Amino acid sequence: MVEDSSNFRRPNETSSEASSSEITDFDDEVCERHVPWLARHLSKDVEKVAMLLEVDSVEIEAIKEGEPQPERRNIKILNSWRNAEMKLGKKPTWEKICLCLEDETVGRCDVIRALLKEDELDDRVLVWLAPRIAASFRNYARVLGVPECEIDMSNQNFEGVGRSCMDVLQRWRRRTRYPKVEDLIQALEHDIINRPDLAEEMKEKFCNHEVKDEVLSQLDNLSI
Repeated sequence: MVEDSSNFRRPNETSSEASSSEITDFDDEVCERHVPWLARHLSKDVEKVAMLLEVDSVEIEAIKEGEPQPERRNIKILNSWRNAEMKLGKKPTWEKICLCLEDETVGRCDVIRALLKEDELDDRVLVWLAPRIAASFRNYARVLGVPECEIDMSNQNFEGVGRSCMDVLQRWRRRTRYPKVEDLIQALEHDIINRPDLAEEMKEKFCNHEVKDEVLSQLDNLSI
């Protein structure tokens, strides 16, 4: 469920730049100055969100034809929604955006976390795990609840199985409202995966707070 709108905070309006893309807090309304931030975070998923917000498809196509620059195009599409809402006497709210972000056709809960300034599951955890679970990454992704079509895309977009695994883990993180190390560990312990050894190793490295920072520091330059 989307966070209640009362949990959103008012934007920092001390800046003289009303259109600043640096946003620290949010009130309930998506203001014009917030749109560049949202467009940048959504990137290629702007159209999916716009369709769920019921922006006219003809208008989307007209904007795409008239604006070749992707970021400006995305800003115009989102502003089209804002303008339509206000013409109808409605308020363009962050809650409506968040409902779209959580929809399975969009799967961008990472933007909600950025919106609310919530902690993100460290990328280095995924970097550590990906090569260790690569041989079983398709089944592992299924246990985590990643849609089959996205697993296929991860498999097709990268030549190495390690990179495919990393991509599918990132897709899982984007889709999950509260992604945690414990979720990854539980998936390792699932009967289909049956990797209690790896689950135990992951607990020791990432659930022991005394050593967690040291391990993450050692992984700073690790790549797959």
